[in-house]
Amino acid sequence: MTSVALTIFSGIIIFIVSQIVLEFWIRPIAKLNNARSELSAVMLSYVAKVMNATLTDEAIIEINKAQTQYLSVAWSAPISQRKKEKLRHVAMNLNYLKTSHIGPKKGLFKKILEASTEIEKLDNKLIIRYAGGE
Repeated sequence: MTSVALTIFSGIIIFIVSQIVLEFWIRPIAKLNNARSELSAVMLSYVAKVMNATLTDEAIIEINKAQTQYLSVAWSAPISQRKKEKLRHVAMNLNYLKTSHIGPKKGLFKKILEASTEIEKLDNKLIIRYAGGE
């Protein structure tokens, strides 16, 4: 009888531990990956407008939604503070890309390319353009 009880108790403990790991580790990472995918999809759909600094208000709103989701999910994910800071810098560079059509145009393409390259270096799982910048 004791081996049956021990087996049942062990099974319950394993189930509880697996649910904790699933809820606090695996699901948040999966949500972060989904947010990356959505942001990548939005950025790739507007890649020409981003690179030419001709984003419309509609495009900026769509990028804002994906960027906000990306950053909020990243902040709640079980990743290091250093990685969270990198993802925050990704968002800052995205802000530059969204507003690059405002202001002086001299050297603008180079600055957009640098910001895009920086984003891809900071989060190598995020794809925002079809080809590398170098």
